[in-house]
Amino acid sequence: MSSKSKDEIISLNGVLQVPTSDILLVEQLLPLHRELTLAEEGCLAFEVHADPQNQNLYLVCETFKNRAAFKTHQVRNQASKWGRETAHLERQYTIT
Repeated sequence: MSSKSKDEIISLNGVLQVPTSDILLVEQLLPLHRELTLAEEGCLAFEVHADPQNQNLYLVCETFKNRAAFKTHQVRNQASKWGRETAHLERQYTIT
């Protein structure tokens, strides 16, 4: 049995690196991505915004009520327009 509880809160924090040529794409797709994520059962918090110090970095902070909710989000995210059209962007995330 794992030492981690299946009801443990899962957080993802990090950055999305966005080349200048993709900023408009991210800004166009982000509102719907945010809306759909916040509507997911088990999403406790979701924030993505441009770093005020660096326009090419977007700060990402997501919190889900448990591992199952996080996994459901990941599956939906990968199948979404956001997931498909931003798949090429470099992500540096820590999941705890």
